[in-house]
Amino acid sequence: MPDTIRATDRAVFFASATGKDNIPLPNLRYAWRSSDPTIATVDSAGVVTPVRTGTVTIRASAGKVGHATLVILPATEAVRIVPVTDTIFVDEPVATASDSLRIRALAVDVFGQDLEQVAFEWHSTSPAVATVDATGLVRAVSLGVTTVTATAQGRSGQGLVHVVPVVAAVEVTSPATQVLALDTLQLSAVARAYDGTPISRAFGWTSSNPSVATVDASGRVVFLAAGQVTFTARSAFRVGSTTITALERRLVFIDAGEDFTCGVAPLGRGYCWGVTDDGRTAAEADSSCFDGLAEQHGCILPPKRMNRPDLRFATLSAGGESACGITIDQQLYCWGSDTFGQIGNGGAGGGSTPALATVKQERFTVLSVGHQHACALNLTGTAYCWGNDAFGQLGDDRRGHSTTPIPVADTTLQFAVISAGGRHTCALTISGAAYCWGDGAQGQLGNGGTLGSEVPTPVAGGLSFVAISAGGSHTCAIDTVGAVHCWGDNSRGQLGVGVSGGTRLTPTPIPGASGYSQISAAVRHTCGITSGVAVCWGGSDFGEAGDGNVIPHDVVVPTAVSGAFQASAIVAGYNHTCAISSVSQLTWCWGSNRFGTLGNEYQAAARATPQLVARPR
Repeated sequence: MPDTIRATDRAVFFASATGKDNIPLPNLRYAWRSSDPTIATVDSAGVVTPVRTGTVTIRASAGKVGHATLVILPATEAVRIVPVTDTIFVDEPVATASDSLRIRALAVDVFGQDLEQVAFEWHSTSPAVATVDATGLVRAVSLGVTTVTATAQGRSGQGLVHVVPVVAAVEVTSPATQVLALDTLQLSAVARAYDGTPISRAFGWTSSNPSVATVDASGRVVFLAAGQVTFTARSAFRVGSTTITALERRLVFIDAGEDFTCGVAPLGRGYCWGVTDDGRTAAEADSSCFDGLAEQHGCILPPKRMNRPDLRFATLSAGGESACGITIDQQLYCWGSDTFGQIGNGGAGGGSTPALATVKQERFTVLSVGHQHACALNLTGTAYCWGNDAFGQLGDDRRGHSTTPIPVADTTLQFAVISAGGRHTCALTISGAAYCWGDGAQGQLGNGGTLGSEVPTPVAGGLSFVAISAGGSHTCAIDTVGAVHCWGDNSRGQLGVGVSGGTRLTPTPIPGASGYSQISAAVRHTCGITSGVAVCWGGSDFGEAGDGNVIPHDVVVPTAVSGAFQASAIVAGYNHTCAISSVSQLTWCWGSNRFGTLGNEYQAAARATPQLVARPR
């Protein structure tokens, strides 16, 4: 048999010669030769060096020739894994038998030639991530990375195997980051592969706080209470999430009009309730109610979201037959009756859908709606009014109704507060000086006379005020030390001076009225907040004074609302009053309820104590 050596080895051949009788011949010099030097070479000492695999004959001669056959066998010089890095994509939380791949090992000899039929031993450095069998089949076990090694003839090659999810990322989107309790919304999720392309996947949804909000299998969320919740969508190993804050579903600002009330909830949502005549509630009636003459009207109860839910209000004001609001982008919208242009949209008409007032590029921050007119202040404190101007209540030095907001005659006056009443308007400058204009027949302008004025007229007395409210035919204001002064009609004791009847032509202090933070004048009654307690006075035909008595009567001095009601805001309407409790932060109303004006029931015609308004829908 021929001799064999590996291609990485060397072989040393020895030659000997014999004479007659097989006697060795010493000291002979031999010449060595390879039959194919491209397979192996041999030097003068008989050392054979392989060049490549194959069979070669090595000859030695010293007069005679001897030879031997040598086979050069393959020898593994290096082992490499193909590919060097590979990935197993798994699509379940637990890897399955199908989550596998086969990798190859290649052996290369010293000459750079690929070797065939080489047996390899396989090994995984992290079998908890992936195992490898004797054939190079790698099976996923869990997410991670492992090094797979193939060894042959003492040489090894390595490759990395990553076990990763099919889904690289899950993105969760929500139409809102803030909502109100009891809201519902639809979440959506998308799974993306590693190249960013979306891939179809089912998701499992969870809520971090099911007591605040639940989420079903489709991603539909129901918010049960106020709080913050993180919603998670899972697809196999990957999750995506979004966090949403649910705010209390309650009113944070309110204003009472004629048999209706409107308010603003968190996120600028507008709500109204009560009679829907003329579209003043900015929403369609969902029930019927009857007035004292048994005439049927459309009504809303409980508070209902206004039309144009896309609008977010910063403030609003309810008047006699219409209402207006200022959105968070300081634009002016109005709704309800447009008989005298009080919608402000150029006579385009009123109704239950808030309409943008025609004011060019003006923006507004303060607003007040009266009986049939409205006024607002722009960013620089200039007063604009629109609607009925029969008594000069628009202050534009003429008596002509306006269907668009127009500036008052004296644009040099810079106002901070404005209040539209029955047929007059009052405002405070930034220094606290009071001005009034419009009808003055009952002394409601406070200038010492009973004549009306078509332009802003200073209120007598030179007092500085921090708040002012124009009622039906009277006005009240709070001075800088918290005392209340009223003037105008006192036929029902609405000035709070201890008697009913007559008029006061100049600001008259209410005896002992101190510590006031808010004031609100209606047609026949007035309310305020003193040292945190709600008080009312004036005509109380339906219990609007809140003193527990529904029999028509006059309350001639400020009287605490039943239960010493603690309030942070109070508004007096035509025949009712509403306030926000400083304890519960919820809205309460009292007085006439013939149109569901109190926001909680239709059964009682009047309530003389605070009634909790139902939660806004």
